[in-house]
Amino acid sequence: MPAPSGPSSSRTRSGASRRAAEVCRWPPVHGTRQCPPGRTNCPTRRSGRSSWLNTPSPGVSRANQSRTSDEGGSVAQVRTGSYRRILVAVDNSLAGALATDAAIALGVGCGAEVAGIHVYAARLHDRRFTDMEPGLPPEYQHPKELQRQRDIHGSLIGEGLAAISNSYLDATAEKCRAAGIKFDRLQAEGKNYAELVRAVRDDPCDLVAMGVSGLGDTGDGAVGSTCLRVVRRVGTDCLVVRPGAAPDGRVVVAVDGSPRSFSGLRTALALARESGAEVEAVAAFDRDFHISVFATLQDVLSEEADRIFGVQRQKDLHDKIIDQGIAKIYGDHLTTAEGIAADEGVEINTKLLIGKPYRAVLDYLHERPAGLLVVGKLGVHADEGLDIGSNTENLLRLAPCNTLISSRLHPADATAPATLDAAG
Repeated sequence: MPAPSGPSSSRTRSGASRRAAEVCRWPPVHGTRQCPPGRTNCPTRRSGRSSWLNTPSPGVSRANQSRTSDEGGSVAQVRTGSYRRILVAVDNSLAGALATDAAIALGVGCGAEVAGIHVYAARLHDRRFTDMEPGLPPEYQHPKELQRQRDIHGSLIGEGLAAISNSYLDATAEKCRAAGIKFDRLQAEGKNYAELVRAVRDDPCDLVAMGVSGLGDTGDGAVGSTCLRVVRRVGTDCLVVRPGAAPDGRVVVAVDGSPRSFSGLRTALALARESGAEVEAVAAFDRDFHISVFATLQDVLSEEADRIFGVQRQKDLHDKIIDQGIAKIYGDHLTTAEGIAADEGVEINTKLLIGKPYRAVLDYLHERPAGLLVVGKLGVHADEGLDIGSNTENLLRLAPCNTLISSRLHPADATAPATLDAAG
């Protein structure tokens, strides 16, 4: 569908609890949800369960382009939580609907307000219509008729996309009103990821919530291009919601000694305070990396080089000393995590994993499904040019649960010394 040309960007502001013995949903359910009629691919309908995590948002057909802020019912008490303002990307996809539900649930739990943004690409449609003009039937090729079609198409697309956008945001506003939280709306015309990044930079939000993929989802679990581009470019915490994630309240936090991993733990503890969810910290180190390296060195080093380097001596050193030392370092990270949790009045489980960090964490999540994985965006080896750690990116792409990527630094972690990295 083509559309009229316009400006390249036109945006309008339109717990700490002890581990629960029973299974909790994360975040807390803020109301009873029903599977919308006609939605045959809804996991709730298939499983017979009602969960905010598995229920897409019903559509609302009403459009209202003039409203810029929708006040929900008054919140009796604004509780101390980890987030004050949540920006959610709205696109009417299943993952996007789940992200909206997650943002609202967090808003209720944290006493935060929610801002919804929808981006539509009118100019893109306009360009595509122009590209197709040479292929139109002969009766449409006359200059006057061609211009008439351009005007009709431009008007329909420009007004139609704006009406659709407002309908999406109206649906989110309805749900925020029902939950009793404030809702602000943002609209943008342009490239999806670019306008989302611009909104994050302009809006004083401290969390971005989005679906792992949009309406172009192929069903294979791949991360959508918009999601990945936004996560790479913003310095705000990002909650990426994945359809089909287990409705289990357990929150797994990957710690590696980097400041952002410990700040992510603090965020997880704050969320647990509101939801009663269990928090578990894991750390992973690669014990076998040096084995494969030394095996390849034996095939390429000259006798003189081997005399200088001493492959066998180095291998013995790693086997007897360094492996144990690295294990102790990562065990100390878990001890630090326990101390942080104890300061918050929470007792957490910890687990030391062995293997390539992202692979070890993935295997553990498949072994013990969780509702949320929290991981620092960058590890200790990050430099100024790095936008996301390699293990973090792999976990974002492959984790079978929702992922919270922690970017902000808690004051206590901002000056803490970092050690070896498992996320960069």
